[in-house]
Parts: sequence; structure tokens; C-alpha cells
Amino acid sequence: MRHIDMKTLMPVVALSLALLAGGCASSASTSPGAGGSSAGSPPGATSSVDASGCPTAVTITATDASKTICVAVGGTVTVNLNGGGAWDALDVSGSNLDPSGTPSAEPNGQYATYIAKSAGTVDISSSHRACPSSPGKIACHAILAWKVTVEIK
Repeated sequence: MRHIDMKTLMPVVALSLALLAGGCASSASTSPGAGGSSAGSPPGATSSVDASGCPTAVTITATDASKTICVAVGGTVTVNLNGGGAWDALDVSGSNLDPSGTPSAEPNGQYATYIAKSAGTVDISSSHRACPSSPGKIACHAILAWKVTVEIK
């Protein structure tokens, strides 16, 4: 049987995890058609920009985790979380966003649209289990938290 040296294996595992985390954090919904925009990056091609320099419509997805997104007062913020497991209901801090319609819990997702009614900063958060649950099988109890900060200007 072949012996694996743990001193050699640990740096490889640490490097792999760092690369994985960096790759996950680098994606954002700033592509044309997504309508999203992270602070400091140009807005998506499908969204107009007002005098504040922020887009008037943004779409926020799971890949925007930990990002700060800018939207103009009066603009539309759409949150579309899907995949990765059943997402918990969206939690919105502050009163700067008004719901537009009824949020919906899609199978394995959350979808909601808000209107940015006044300037300020709002956090939108949710979470989901890291592992799917399977009846009669061993389950992990890890929960993945997700949060985006929305700056309304």
C-alpha cells in the first residue's frame, strides 16, 4: 500500500481551497444582459445609468455573494437565487427597498423584486444547506450564508 506524506498533502489541499474560494468570489453579474453592477465596475449594457452613476436596474444572483451593488434611487433591484439547494427566505435590512410584487420561493430558489425608494445602504441575505438532505442517510448540518450590500444613490 502506498503511504501519503501529510506534510506534502496539506499545502496542496490549502492551495486548492484558496484557488476554489478565489474563483467563486471573482464572478459577478456584470455581464451584458445581467443588468447587475458591482460598485466600481461599469454597469451592464441593458441598464441605463442616472446622474449618481448607478444603474437604474440591477439583477443580483448567488454569484454576487459578498459584493456591494449600486442602484439609483427609484431603480429596480431583482434578486434571483437558484441552485445549490433550497434557499431560505430573503432578509432585507432597513427600509430603503420596497417590495414590488410578492416574493416567490421557487423550488430550490428565491426570487424577489424591489424598488429603491430612498438613498442609503441595505443588506440582502439568505442561506441554504451545504448538502442536500436525503432521508435515511447521514446528513451534514453545514449552512452556507449569502449576503449582498446594496448602495442606493
